[in-house]
This record gives sequence, structure tokens and C-alpha cells, in this order.
Amino acid sequence: MRRLIAKNIGYPLYDLVTKCNILQTSEFLEKTQWWSKEKLENLQLIKLKKLLKHCYENVPYYHKLFKKINFNLERIKSPKDIKKIPILTKDIVKNQGSHMISQIHINKSLNFSTTGGTTGSPLIVFRDSYSESWLRASFYRFYKWMGLNLGDPRVTIWGQRIIGKNYKIQFLKNVSDWLKNDYRINAFNISTEKSIKHLKKLYKIQPLHIHGYCNAVYNFALIAEKYFKKKLNLKAVSTTCEVLQDFHRKKFKDVFGCETFNQYGCVEINLIAQECNYHQGLHINQESVIFEVMDEKINTNSRSRKVIITDLDNFVMPFIRYQNGDICTLLSNKKCPCGRELPLIKNIEGRIGDIICTPTGVALHPEFFTHLLNESKISFKYNLKKYQVIQESQLELIWNLVLDRKLNNNDKKSLEMYIEKFLPAMDVKINIVDEIPNEKSGKFIYVKSKIRNH
Repeated sequence: MRRLIAKNIGYPLYDLVTKCNILQTSEFLEKTQWWSKEKLENLQLIKLKKLLKHCYENVPYYHKLFKKINFNLERIKSPKDIKKIPILTKDIVKNQGSHMISQIHINKSLNFSTTGGTTGSPLIVFRDSYSESWLRASFYRFYKWMGLNLGDPRVTIWGQRIIGKNYKIQFLKNVSDWLKNDYRINAFNISTEKSIKHLKKLYKIQPLHIHGYCNAVYNFALIAEKYFKKKLNLKAVSTTCEVLQDFHRKKFKDVFGCETFNQYGCVEINLIAQECNYHQGLHINQESVIFEVMDEKINTNSRSRKVIITDLDNFVMPFIRYQNGDICTLLSNKKCPCGRELPLIKNIEGRIGDIICTPTGVALHPEFFTHLLNESKISFKYNLKKYQVIQESQLELIWNLVLDRKLNNNDKKSLEMYIEKFLPAMDVKINIVDEIPNEKSGKFIYVKSKIRNH
């Protein structure tokens, strides 16, 4: 019954309320995934030229940039010609501010989301219902790749608001989740006791899919393995946020009895690529993004390159040739056995963060600290450059922040108050530092636990 309600009422109603066109866009993507390489590139070219024309006419930053470089739209003959446009960085977006926003959208009702601030000052990204339609339609297609259908019971393990909860908005989200047959678990408040309660409910609900932060799902799997002998027998697990490792896949297979599907995205662009059931790499959503890698290697012993991405669907706040700081191995030239011509990314090297384990049994996901800094406005007020959390012992936590100026006492006390609420019985020291070094390997671990080993 819940499946039918979700499929025939929940998802169509979401389209209606949000003024999106997700279901129709999803039908289009079901067809385009089987298009030839040439046909997909032609679609990209059409969308790219439309976006560039819009940017010149309506987005102050791009209007000024295109005039400066004598950009001529007629010279764009293929998606590869986008290289004529300079790379966009997070610093440019931040410094340009409202000049990045389309003037014909600036007074309209828009959706927004905030990037993390682990390695740089966070950004607020705006988009409209058109952009949301393409984004969510890509997710719907991903469901089918995992063998799922709209309306199948799903579990989402994700972060929830920390400061100043709006109970009206939360109520509407709960209604939306129920209508779409989605059971939500707060990744910022997972203790063994709460996880056991959730698992007891899940054995009754019998979900087919778990989606969430990779480390949060992994921690949930460890608890399920320890306290329950019976498998949930899911159809799929899908993870994001942290890098999906082989030991994660093995654990999910052992505990949940299914394959794990990797996906890659960022707040600025959102869903960029995901695995199909052949797990030969991540298929780029070529209908919505142009994906490039820089020519130079990260180092002489590596095949990794920095990523450059263009969002073809965001006309509100366009990101053209955006370097988001992520690194990937070279694109695979082989064709996936699934038969789709959508290009493959072999691997993405993303952020690394550990779960923080408290003396009270709570397992706190690393994204909690990013959310807290953004919700408290400290990220923006002090121009956060970078942060790192280090759990030295079961009772000791160090939080290092690189800010433009000293944190005032009121803001520091506010941070300490929320930390005390979520991390009771722990001694937390907040330090303002000039810099935070990377690991010897060159990688940066934004939340590091010295007491937790896999």
C-alpha cells in the first residue's frame, strides 16, 4: 500500500508542490542514457550554448568576463570548446557575491544549500525548480540502476538541523518522507541504543534501500551485525560524502546482503556521477554536466587530476568550468558492459573524516561539525578557511579553526554549548590556528579519531 501511495501520490504531489517537472525529466533521461556518444555531445552543446547566452545577457560576472576575453558564442562548436572560458574557483564565486546570480532570477523564490568549510570558506548556492528537476531526475534514474522503483521503501541516514529547528518545516519534511516511503535517521545522533530501536522498526518495514553518508551507514551496519543475526536483505546500499572503500562494500554485503552503489557529487553541482549494476566506474550524468580534468598530474607518480565541472542546468547561479577541489583518476576509455555511452570516472578522491565516538555511546558523523559552523554563521562571520577535529582519546577532543580573525567570547561559548549538548562528558578545546597541515600522504583528514580503527 505504501509503495502505491508513494508512486501515485507522493512523488507526483512533490512535483506539484515544488513546481518541478521531475517525473517528465526522468522519463527523458531513461531514453538519453542509451543515446550514442555523438547524440549526447550534441545535447550538451545545445544546452551549453543556451546557458552561455543566458550568462552573457543576465549574469554580471560572466557578462564582464566574456567581454574581457572577447568571447564569441559562435566559436563554440563542441562541448570541448568550453576550454576557451577561464576556470572558476571558490574564491572567485565568494568574491563576486551577488554578481554570480542571474538578474532575472534575483527576486524569485529560490532553493539554496550551503557547501562545507573543511578546506575553504563555505558558499551559498542558489537554484530554481528547473535545476532541481534535472537533479532529482538523475537520482530517480540512479534508483532504477540499483534495481529499485519509485515508492520502494527506503532508509536515509543523513544529517539534520542542529540550531533553531523549525518545527513547521520539520513537520512538512516528515509528511513528505512518509508520502515517499522514506524512513529517515539522524546521522548526527546515532547511539547504539537508538540504532537498535531503528533496526527493530526496519525489520518490520523491510526497506529495500539504504542511502546516506558512507561512514554513518558503516557504523549502522556494525551495530546491526553485532546485535542482529538476521539480514535486512536489501536490494541496494548507496553512499556519498566520504570515499567508499572496499571494506565498506564487504561489510554492507555481509550485513545487508546486497551490493553497494557509489555516487559522486558536490553541493555546487550536486549529483555528477554514479555506478550502474556492473560497478565498472561511475557514469557521468552527461546530459547535465560537462566533466573535465586538468592536464597536469597531481604528482609524477600519480594518474590523478583535478576536476573541472560545468553545470548545464543551473541558470540561477551558473557554475561554468568550476574547480571544486576534488581529484579523480583519469577517465576510463572503455565502454561499460551495461551498454550506456555515458563516460566513466574510474575513481574519486574525496574528503576523509572519521566517526567520533563519545563516552555516552553516541557515534557522531564528521559532517556535524560542518553543519554546526554553517548554522551558527561562524563560517561566514569569520571567513572560515579550514578546520580539523582531532579526537585524542575517549574524553578529549581538539577543534582547530583557521579564521580571518579571533573568535569572540560569545560565539566561542555558543559553539561550546552545542558541543556540550551533543558530546557530553567530553573535554573539547577550541583553538584558533594559522594553518593546519595535511597528512604525510598529502591527504587532509578533516575529522580524525585516534581511537577508532577499522
